[in-house]
This record gives sequence, C-alpha cells and structure tokens, in this order.
Amino acid sequence: MTTTTTCTPQTLREVIARHGGWLAGGQHRASADGPCCILEAVSECRGLPWTDAPEDVGWPDFRMVNDAYSSDARRTSAMLRLADAGMGEWGAWTDARRTDWVRRVALRIVRELLPLRLRAVGLDAAAAACEAVEDLAAAEAAGDAAGAAARAAGYAAGDAARAASDAAGDAAGDAAGAAARAAGYAAGDAARAAGYAAGDAARAAAAARAASDAAGDAAGDAAGDAAGAAARAAGYAAGDAAREVSDAAGDAAGDAAGDDVLDAYVTLYAEEALRSDET
Repeated sequence: MTTTTTCTPQTLREVIARHGGWLAGGQHRASADGPCCILEAVSECRGLPWTDAPEDVGWPDFRMVNDAYSSDARRTSAMLRLADAGMGEWGAWTDARRTDWVRRVALRIVRELLPLRLRAVGLDAAAAACEAVEDLAAAEAAGDAAGAAARAAGYAAGDAARAASDAAGDAAGDAAGAAARAAGYAAGDAARAAGYAAGDAARAAAAARAASDAAGDAAGDAAGDAAGAAARAAGYAAGDAAREVSDAAGDAAGDAAGDDVLDAYVTLYAEEALRSDET
C-alpha cells in the first residue's frame, strides 16, 4: 500500500467535516463534499484513490460496524474513537501486535459481551461457561455450545407458543392463546438471536486462533492475512449482534439498542488497541 499523506485523527476529522460532518453507512461515489464511510474518509485523508477497501487504506475491516449504526452521530463518534486509539495505523502494526489484538478482542467478546445476551434469555449456565474461558480454543467451544443451547431454547419457546395456541378454546381462550403465542414467539426469536451472537463469537475466536497459529508458524504475509480475517470476524460479530437486538426491539427503541451494542464492541476494540500499544 502506498500513501502520500499522513492521516492523523485530526486530519481525519477535517476530512469528515468537509463531507457534512458525519460518517454515513454504505459505499459511496467519490465527491468533494458528499457522504462517506470511515474507510472512504481515510482514503481521502491519505491522498489515495477513493475506496472503502480496508487493505488499501490500512484499517481493519470495520465496514460492518460502520454500516450497522442507525445514528450518523454515534457512528462518527465511534469511528473517531477507534482512530484516536490508534486503529488507523493498523497497516503499520507488526503481525505480533495485530495477532495480540485479535486474540484479546475475541476472548473478551466471549467472556464479556456474549454472556449479556445469553443471560437476557435465561441461559445462565451457558453465560457462566463463556465467562470462565481461558483460551481461544475454549472460547470457540463455549461459543458453539452456547449457540446450540440458545437454538434449543428458541425451538422450545416456539413449541410452547404453539401448545398455548392449541389449548385456547372459547373466545376468551383464543385471546389468551394469541397473547401466549406472541410472547412465546418473541422469546423464541430472542433466544435464536442469542444463538446467532454465540455463533459469531465462536467464529471470531476460531479466526483469532488461526491468526495465532499463523503467527506462531512465522508465515509472513499469511500471518497478516489471518489477523485481518480475525478482525473482520470481530466486526461481523458486532454488526450482527446490533442488528439482532435492533430487530427484536423494533422502531426507534431498537435503533438505539442496536447502537448501544455497537458502542460496547467499539469500546472493547479501542481499549485493546491502546493496551496492545503498551505491550
């Protein structure tokens, strides 16, 4: 990757200011003052051809995180927090630092963020198992097990909803059955959403483990590629989790809840970027 201009957090802010002051979701055409996502803003900041390709601008693949925000203001604040934490220098990080970052992030997703989703649907044992993991292999296994438990809970909730509906007889019973059915389906949807989150967390752990293995094998470019893939998996975990939460809540409340989830992931990414800079 060839750059012509140093892109600092301050100069990045100046670029965003020229494009309306906010970052937008999605891919955009090049323009002097139109909307842009974080990677497009970075490409301009660095004097590169307009692009949202992470490998070209030297950022992790955070397109999923950028695009999942419903609020432009919160998206912009989150992406700038990552820039301030040093994520904009990802392309210059050593393979060892990148691998350390994805390892720490994947473990914390399973230990800290996934249990919140699991406990919200009553899967306390699965949550506790995730909190207790000590390495990436255990994190992957715990995520897979939590996903299976959540899917089973979702199916059970659906069966219970259908049973409640079938048990309704007269008009009053029909109304009660409809209410029970709706509640059961909502519970089933929430459990399945937690299952999706668990699957994403497990995949993030697996990708981080692959990155660690590649780094251990001194595989050169392969180590960097594996770390990039693990960072992308962490980004997908955030974006998917936010969408599931948003869909479950619905409307404006869902949008805010989804953005809250994204903020939790971004905080984790930023904290680990700063921590990796100290080690």
